[in-house]
This record gives sequence, C-alpha cells and structure tokens, in this order.
Amino acid sequence: INMNKNLNLNDAARYLCVSMSKMYKLCHKNEITYHKVGIRNVFTEEELNSFLSKNTVFSNYDLAVQAESQLSKTGKNG
Repeated sequence: INMNKNLNLNDAARYLCVSMSKMYKLCHKNEITYHKVGIRNVFTEEELNSFLSKNTVFSNYDLAVQAESQLSKTGKNG
C-alpha cells in the first residue's frame, strides 16, 4: 500500500508555493509527474518532493564544495 498523501491540483500548487496557472503549465508541458483520475490531476508528496529536488539551484559555495569533492575522488586536485 502506498502511504504517500495524494494531493489535488490546488493543494499541490500550495505545497510547491506556485500559482494554479504555473501548475497547469507544468502539467501541460509534462515538466512534473502527475496521475490522471478522470479529468483530475493527482499528485503525490513524494513526486512533488522529487520535482523540488530536481530543480534545486545550488549556491556558489555548494558548487565549489561539490567540485572539490569530485576532484579529490579523481585525484586531480592541484
């Protein structure tokens, strides 16, 4: 049994802090995962969290830390 909470379009928009218009655009462009139940779009919290994770913008500091970590793994740091 999937224990994720299912959200309608309005609740999903509130969860992501975006407008209903933005949610419709994300769905229309297939930029977000959703399920069709009749004419309704249904979202799970897990899928909304995944969407947020994929759209993370990292700070310059975080990018530098990631780059340093990759360099140390490959042995190519200066």
